[in-house]
Amino acid sequence: MKLKMSCWLTIIMCFTFSDTHENWLAQGKKYITNKQYTKAVECFREITQQTPDHFDANYHLFECYVQLSQNKKAILHLQKACAKQPSYNLYWKLGNFAEKSRDDISAEKAYRNCLLYGNNPLAYRRLSIVLDAQGKQQEAWKYRVQGVELELPKVRGFSFKKHTPAGVKNRQQLQKFLMTELDKELSAKDAETYMLTLLAFDMIPKPLDIKSLYISLLTEQVGGFYNPETKKLYLIAENKQPSIWEQWFPLTRNDANDRMVLAHEMTHAIQDQYFDLIALQKKAKSDDDMSLALTSLIEGDATIAMLDYNQWPKRVKPEDGPAFRATFQFMTFLMPFMGGDQLSKCPRIMREGLMFPYMDGFFFCLHLRQSSLWKQIDAAYLNPPKSSEQILHPRKYGIDEPLDFVIDHSELETSHWKVRASNVMGEFGIRCFLQDLKIDNYEKVAAGWGGDRYFLMQNSQDKTTALVWLTVWDHDNDAVEFLQAFEKINSKSQKFATIYREKFVFVTKNITPQIQASLQKIIQKQNNTKTK
Repeated sequence: MKLKMSCWLTIIMCFTFSDTHENWLAQGKKYITNKQYTKAVECFREITQQTPDHFDANYHLFECYVQLSQNKKAILHLQKACAKQPSYNLYWKLGNFAEKSRDDISAEKAYRNCLLYGNNPLAYRRLSIVLDAQGKQQEAWKYRVQGVELELPKVRGFSFKKHTPAGVKNRQQLQKFLMTELDKELSAKDAETYMLTLLAFDMIPKPLDIKSLYISLLTEQVGGFYNPETKKLYLIAENKQPSIWEQWFPLTRNDANDRMVLAHEMTHAIQDQYFDLIALQKKAKSDDDMSLALTSLIEGDATIAMLDYNQWPKRVKPEDGPAFRATFQFMTFLMPFMGGDQLSKCPRIMREGLMFPYMDGFFFCLHLRQSSLWKQIDAAYLNPPKSSEQILHPRKYGIDEPLDFVIDHSELETSHWKVRASNVMGEFGIRCFLQDLKIDNYEKVAAGWGGDRYFLMQNSQDKTTALVWLTVWDHDNDAVEFLQAFEKINSKSQKFATIYREKFVFVTKNITPQIQASLQKIIQKQNNTKTK
């Protein structure tokens, strides 16, 4: 009788403290609730000793080892859980935890598995970061590009019509590329002509190698670029000198900064696919000021898209303008001091002309955004701004069109004096000119601009140059204000001569009596021309 009772009690005890999975799980969870993680681990390990791939036990072991700061063991058990019940969310959690634990190899595998469940931009982003951390820059770049390409359409409002190939260039490769491209657009003679023009306007004190300076400037400052001819974009590696974007925003050269640059350059690819950038640029080729205005639309659009992308789902709003303007003005002040050796050596018109499309183009596009998100900006490509005046004063866009002086070169030329160059300064160019010549209220004086055209004359025998500059102003008092600026300029040096005719101011430098006589005929003709 006693023996039977003893056996009966033994059977009951075995049943009560059975090592079934359910009991161990329940007990382990209680320990987790009470933050007794070491005891919880003992419970869950009882299960995995019998069933190594048990999902719940491995997942709870992951949770316990995280709390015990045993990250390697935590990663191991989460990997087992993923293998048993794979899902995007589980692989994402594994990737995140492994990345925080600096186990980049495990994080890479997890994020790659995330991509098996669809094209999630976040997975591309994190994968590119852990690849970078392992020194796999080329592969990281590929996934970073894919991530931005997936995200940007919802930001900019256009889908890519086709994939945009992307690559990386170092500074030496960039310089070689720029030299090749600049040779196509700017011959040695053209560069010399531009330099002579700056000398004629007293905007540089002595001759400069404009072409070399421009290449050095872009090599130093460019963080990335899109080539509309090849339809490819590039990020610039080895960026020892911070680019303009890195100076404007407190970012080191990392994933976040690279994605901002990519978003900006990929917006150019979208613009090109929908609006044909080369065709647009050809229409403004003979007018520097119109070309600057078009570039401002293009870069302003891309800058807004870049900022939208960076703070998505928030967007840049017109009411954000004052804060951005204060930041940009401060950065403009600092640029000569913090922008690198080449930037500080540049003439003002080149230095500020590099920044103008991004900064003032941004505010122009922000103005267009007041009544719609992208609709008015998109429409502007069908009717691009005609002048820097319209960029500086967006309310004049589409209303206040500049007057161009249609003059045959033969009207000015003599037997020895020929027109070497003819172009437009525009309000931006006049601002730079007046600022270089120390006119305090240069912005106010330039603001009444209504149109201009200059002619750089050169003597075919001794190669000396002369300047003929025709300007027209919105109102007579604007013309008088411009005339008064020259009185201040000439009080220091009698280099420029002026002729005033109601709304018109004609400026000359070093001209001969023959050119003077030709100019008088042109002035008479202009008196009969209707101005805006």
